[in-house]
Amino acid sequence: MRKVTHQTISEELSQTVLLPCLFTLRPSSSHEPPRIKWTKVWGQRGSDGLQKEQSVLVAKDNVVKVKKAFQGRVTLPGYSINRYNASLALTGLRSSDSGLYRCEVVVGINDEQDTVPLEVTGE
Repeated sequence: MRKVTHQTISEELSQTVLLPCLFTLRPSSSHEPPRIKWTKVWGQRGSDGLQKEQSVLVAKDNVVKVKKAFQGRVTLPGYSINRYNASLALTGLRSSDSGLYRCEVVVGINDEQDTVPLEVTGE
């Protein structure tokens, strides 16, 4: 697995941002499509070592399920063409969208994850 450290992506309020999700997993012998999950992570780690998480979307085999808080604002623009393009577009940015976004990709029993920090600027 190659780990990419992303610089913070900074974008203004009400704009659109594309959060990249890079991974090296390839189809397994079963030809099972990848499962993609985007999660927003925020806050300090608690005594249990965990941070707060909010699911953004889950995609598998051309079915994309978007969580209510993000409906109408998130898409996987390259996913319909390439199941291995997990980059997330977020439109109509709000200040509350700032945070760390985690992309998890699972193919068979193999998985990888990548994180992208987002800072929404402006008033």
